[in-house]
Amino acid sequence: MTQTFKSLIENNRRITSQNFSDEILSSKSAAGEIIYSKSSCNSVLIKLVFNRCTFDRFSFTCSSFSNCKFNQCTFLESELDQSAIYQCKFDNSTFINSNFHETDLTETSFHDCQFEETSFAKAYLENCNFHDTIFKNMDTKGFPPLIADSKISMKNFSISFGDGSFNFNKVFELIDG
Repeated sequence: MTQTFKSLIENNRRITSQNFSDEILSSKSAAGEIIYSKSSCNSVLIKLVFNRCTFDRFSFTCSSFSNCKFNQCTFLESELDQSAIYQCKFDNSTFINSNFHETDLTETSFHDCQFEETSFAKAYLENCNFHDTIFKNMDTKGFPPLIADSKISMKNFSISFGDGSFNFNKVFELIDG
């Protein structure tokens, strides 16, 4: 019997080496009411693969991700704040009005992803790559992320960060300029 991510996360704080496809994970009830379940908070997720999954108002607050892959996933108003994301890969994924507030992202790559109205306020990005990624209406809420040894590339445009002195506000000035 194949277990869904939702059933595993409700009963475990640590999940390793699993594949999940075409799941819709939502904190909304059938009536459309928002139910903020804390079952996914403070989770440890290792070597998980998500294919075409949707995380709708799903909270991963204070969770740890290591060596996870997200292929064609959608994060709608999802919370990834105060989390640690290490050596993960996001391919063709979309983040809309999601939150990476105070999140540590290390050696993580985003390829052909889109970020819209997503916050990276006080986030720390180290050795991350954003390849052919689109950023729309980004929000740092006055607290730009620290970026070290990372690279952002958009179609025919790239910026490398070495010493952490760069922030998203400067990136958007260059892109828009």
